[in-house]
Amino acid sequence: MTGEWIEIRDIFKLLSSSAQRIIGHSTIFVVAKPEDHLYYLESFTKNIITDYPSRYVLIKEESNADREFLKAKLTFLETAKGSNRFCEFIEIEFTPNQKDRLATSLSKFALPKLDVFLVLWQKDEEHKPFFDALKNIATRVIFDSEYSTNPDLILQYIQQVPKRASVGDLSYTRAFSIREILIKELTAPQLAPVIDKFHTLKIRYNPCHYKCSDIPIQALYLAQWLAIWGKLTPLFKTNQYNRTKIFYDQARAIIEEGESVKELGEGKILELEMVGPTHTFLLQRDKTQPSKILTSIKGVESSSAPASFNTDDLQIGLSLMRQLQYDQTNQVQLEALKQLCEIPFKRIVECSSKEDAVLNLKQRIIYEGQKAIKQKGVFRIALSGGKTPMDLYRSFKPADLDWSKVLVFFSDERQVAPDSPESNYKNAIEALQHLPLKPENIHRMVAEKDADTNAYAYERLIKPYLDVCLLGMGGDGHTLSIFPNSLALEEKERLVIPAPGLNHERMTFSLEALKICKHKFFLVLGEEKREILTKVLSEKSKEHPASLVLGADFYTDLKGINGV
Repeated sequence: MTGEWIEIRDIFKLLSSSAQRIIGHSTIFVVAKPEDHLYYLESFTKNIITDYPSRYVLIKEESNADREFLKAKLTFLETAKGSNRFCEFIEIEFTPNQKDRLATSLSKFALPKLDVFLVLWQKDEEHKPFFDALKNIATRVIFDSEYSTNPDLILQYIQQVPKRASVGDLSYTRAFSIREILIKELTAPQLAPVIDKFHTLKIRYNPCHYKCSDIPIQALYLAQWLAIWGKLTPLFKTNQYNRTKIFYDQARAIIEEGESVKELGEGKILELEMVGPTHTFLLQRDKTQPSKILTSIKGVESSSAPASFNTDDLQIGLSLMRQLQYDQTNQVQLEALKQLCEIPFKRIVECSSKEDAVLNLKQRIIYEGQKAIKQKGVFRIALSGGKTPMDLYRSFKPADLDWSKVLVFFSDERQVAPDSPESNYKNAIEALQHLPLKPENIHRMVAEKDADTNAYAYERLIKPYLDVCLLGMGGDGHTLSIFPNSLALEEKERLVIPAPGLNHERMTFSLEALKICKHKFFLVLGEEKREILTKVLSEKSKEHPASLVLGADFYTDLKGINGV
């Protein structure tokens, strides 16, 4: 039998006759974003049709009938016809307001007792209705985390897949050939000193212009796969636009953008360098022949001749083919993804000026505030003291938020009267006086008397959560009112505590309190903070308490932080 193309106008006729049709061994649902319609269609045509004579259902947003796409349709039909095996391709277009209604009908396309594969693209949660409708009938669910805003989202979806179904990630599979080469090379006896004791891993990737995330998940997967192999424990990572560093207990990985190779897909691995105490292993893609990989070993006194490997990772359909062929969940892949998602981060937001840093942080706070009010009816924010955030507070406008639904707390306070010039409360409220905040929604720290009892009371106020906590950083690396080597660093139970401080005793959040804060934002301004910010971002030390705060965004006017 030959292949045929069934457009959306024929869906109802198709549904009425499905029981009589003889299809291949599975139904494959593909939910694609507009720019990837052609990508998936070419994948089916080049690699999958002859091995999977199935019913393919391409679910795509909006109309896409450009010349290349129509040409790919024709190629598909010709290939299916030439295979002498039956293929059926159903093309379904939808607009955003049709998603829910369409999703409820999709299960009718799945034939009883045959495998059902769901290939799902999720940038945020725009295709969730399709996932919800098909996850319970799917034999295998295949995600593509390369284009997701956050790998955490993919992990959350994977955890919702019923246990009887297997899962996969196309981004992990795309680096299959690289991992295969690494296994061949790194198991060689001469490389034992590198894989067992490497201290630095450098990965460079082909730039991403608009499709994939800032740091391609392929590179992150590869780094974590090697870390699992080398038995390394991740401590934290720093994210900085197109550069990520992962700090392990005995090594660090540096993942960054390389020089663009036009013939290569976005996010593909260009180069990998693994540095050990005595040897360095280097894997490079040949820029003139991107399908060729060169490897070499460099020692203190000698170097090996490059070895050459051919790789098929440029064929976009092979990743999908390999995922379709998996019989069960790839546990190594899931472990790598889970560990990547669990690594706490320090994210650097570099801005062009002090004013730009304040504006960017202001916009982020407004975004989180609007989201919290929409979801829960209230926005809970803890303010920091000091001079740095005052311009931020003054920049807010009455129209920015529904201020009647904003609850204001303070992360630390000196043990002074509320009208003292040194009171964080006094200075912040004066900077916010132009906003229509409700007085009863402003919760100051009563630190000037009976500090220990009032600290317990304040702890009850901030529970169970805070949406945002603003943080500052002193020139010595302190944050909150927790100074270098302070006993406050040892607190593991209380969320608010009395603490010593310069000139005045303090009341402060402990580091434990930051665990109930959904978003932690540092504002670090001025060239005099460059050296200490570099240390804070590249270590965890009681000498610099701000370095112990993980899961935080650092908004700064400093660019090109050394060592980060």
